[in-house]
Amino acid sequence: MSLISEISLYFLLSVSLGLSLFSVLVNPKHTGAGFIKLINNVNIGSVMLVLLIGSWQKYLAALGPSILFLALGPSFAEGDKKKLYPLFYFGTTLSILFAIGIFRQFSFTYDLLYVFSGMMFLGVITYAMILGHWYLVVPGLSENHLKKSLVAFWWILALKIILCAVEVFNHQNLFSAGTTEAMGYMFNWIMLLMRFGWGYLIIGIMGYYTWRLTKIRSIQSATGVLYVMTFFVFIGELIAGYYHFKYGISL
Repeated sequence: MSLISEISLYFLLSVSLGLSLFSVLVNPKHTGAGFIKLINNVNIGSVMLVLLIGSWQKYLAALGPSILFLALGPSFAEGDKKKLYPLFYFGTTLSILFAIGIFRQFSFTYDLLYVFSGMMFLGVITYAMILGHWYLVVPGLSENHLKKSLVAFWWILALKIILCAVEVFNHQNLFSAGTTEAMGYMFNWIMLLMRFGWGYLIIGIMGYYTWRLTKIRSIQSATGVLYVMTFFVFIGELIAGYYHFKYGISL
């Protein structure tokens, strides 16, 4: 598989995992089935692209059921059928986790932990951004729902920074003067600073302002900041994905 294909699958599976995994943060009775339909439609698009970019024979067994769960899920989010909705949530999430296992060849190592944490990081920001949009449809929706997404974001950000610090410590030779490993001394430093500055520091600062805006119910402004956070997390994870899938180094 080419490097571009690997990175593309990483991003697509991240979006799918985030929209599925974190949808449990908001009870459908508060948002209505419309929000579930919105995130599920985006998720179906991501899943279909995974089947297109990856080998569909390889991923169909895992993602085929998820398409069915995603398509039928909104019909069970409200009314008399809502008791069955958790089955669709778990079915979708487990299908996507199975696809991630296939993507990483079921290698349960530090490598999988780092990739999974990156997927959750990108996924929770994408989910929060889409949730912020839904406040325009349901203006009376409690801001506590968006706060839950931001709390999850803070925990995942902390985990990501710790894992990155461990990896930098374990690969100090990459940042030693004169090294020719990976992209070389100068570019390794440039990429590390870009990864930390854009992928962690700026996102952390914007996350703080998003929290402040959410507390005063300035949801539209908070959603605008989440838009920018989505851009920066894609840039940060693109740098990390390049180093990870090309050199086996997890920044």
